[in-house]
Amino acid sequence: MRLICLFVGLLPIAMRHSVGQAPNSAEIREAKLFETIGEIIDRRDEMLKRFAVVLQGESTSIRPGSPPRVMPHFFCRVTDSTRQFDLYANFVVHPDGLEHGAETVRIDKVWKGRHAGSLFVRPYDVKPKGKGPSSWSEQYSMSDGFEPYDDFLLGANAMQLRDAPGAIEKVYLKQVSVKKTEESTGGRLLAHWDFVFSPTYTLHQTVQFDPAYEMMPVRSSVRVDGKPNDFQEMRIHWSKHGKHLLPHKIETASGDIDDNVTSTEGTFKCHWAMGDEVPDAIYESEDHLAALFDHFKLPHAALVNRDVIHPEYDAPLDLYKDTKETKIRD
Repeated sequence: MRLICLFVGLLPIAMRHSVGQAPNSAEIREAKLFETIGEIIDRRDEMLKRFAVVLQGESTSIRPGSPPRVMPHFFCRVTDSTRQFDLYANFVVHPDGLEHGAETVRIDKVWKGRHAGSLFVRPYDVKPKGKGPSSWSEQYSMSDGFEPYDDFLLGANAMQLRDAPGAIEKVYLKQVSVKKTEESTGGRLLAHWDFVFSPTYTLHQTVQFDPAYEMMPVRSSVRVDGKPNDFQEMRIHWSKHGKHLLPHKIETASGDIDDNVTSTEGTFKCHWAMGDEVPDAIYESEDHLAALFDHFKLPHAALVNRDVIHPEYDAPLDLYKDTKETKIRD
């Protein structure tokens, strides 16, 4: 368990013990909350040694007066700490069949990326020497990727709060203010906290942790003072992947942060490879993203006889199907 989490979580109780007061139920729940966060950090750090994931799904944009716009949507993440390899990708497939998005890859100290339409068949651009990775990677939207466990805790739009692993420590433990904890039916823990980014912008978040899934977060809800259209919702459905408990489906919904009336809903099936399940071909290929999709037998664009062939990006047949074992309870 992370010492920082134990220290932060148990400090209120330790202070009361020092003056001879027994902890009350609220203090015990808060200590349990930070113990759970410590477990989440441990699982994340273990995962970051070597894993690959593709979130395959659909995003639906909804605007009053217009028909909903449904597009295939993918988030990808690959890492190997020994190889110092990181890959982030995020793209949607427009009605014209082109993949619009970005991919960023780091191999040791070399950064490369690509963006815009026909993502798979574009060559990588390599970061020029002397240019910092942060400023260079902005054009490739590296922060719009998917970061397991950090994003599970921070919510549907966590990519706005971080640009690398470690957001729980960098954001949560430094900026969050826990307002209340509650115990719900079945031993579930509800935590309410605030992120204060400025005097005029505060996020109010509620996260539900479920003992049926080893106290992992199963639901997150975010609201913003004075901005009814600015909201975030996330539901996480968990199941076993070998010895690992991992999400097999993630549902998200969010409103426009600029007070536009547009809202976006997303449903994603998760394809995981953990540890030695990740083939070396993903790291060694000239096209890392294509090798990742090939491993999971997912379709992708390809260059054939100088012609770009775009596949049908059909949604998984079980994308909107729940089972009794994995359905999240309201």
